[in-house]
Amino acid sequence: GEGGGGGGGGGGRGPPSQEQQAAQQELVASLINLLSSNGGTMRVNDASQKLSRSLGQTWRAALGGRQFSRFIQTSSSVLVSGENDNKVISLTANGNGAG
Repeated sequence: GEGGGGGGGGGGRGPPSQEQQAAQQELVASLINLLSSNGGTMRVNDASQKLSRSLGQTWRAALGGRQFSRFIQTSSSVLVSGENDNKVISLTANGNGAG
């Protein structure tokens, strides 16, 4: 019989680079400050406008360049909900992004 096709490669599961991790930590710290003063929830375009003044493109690099619709703060992390795929990514202050 025919051989089965090979499985597709996993997407983006490797550990983030140190630079990306540092960017993410900085992002999360800034987001937590922003969110605390904005009731815990904020639309991404509002947050990114404020963040870009201090962080430039760092916040986008930390999120892998993807678009998200809003940030929601939890006790230990920031949840990011997706604009298109409704995927929620949890960013924690120790730099682990759970996708």
